[in-house]
Amino acid sequence: TPAKAASGGESRQPLLGTLLMGLLAAHEEPRPAKELRDELLQKHADRSPTPQVVRNTLESLVAKGKIRRHKQDRSVMYTLTDSARAAS
Repeated sequence: TPAKAASGGESRQPLLGTLLMGLLAAHEEPRPAKELRDELLQKHADRSPTPQVVRNTLESLVAKGKIRRHKQDRSVMYTLTDSARAAS
C-alpha cells in the first residue's frame, strides 16, 4: 500500500499512477484530470507533475484497463474500473 511505502523509510516514491488511482478510489463520481492534479498537489506537496503528465498517466491507466474514461460535454472524466475498486 502507498501508506506502507511512505512509512517504510525507503526513498523511492510511489508511482504517479498509484497516487492517482488512490485519489480516484476516494471518490465515487468521475473526476476531471485538473481536479485530480489539484488534489495531488495538495496531498503530495513533494510531487508537482504538469497537467500534461497527469493526463498522460491517466490515459496510460485507461489503456491498462485500470481506470475508465467518461466524456461529459467537452470534459473528460475518470473513474476506477470496478475491478480496480475491488482491489483497492
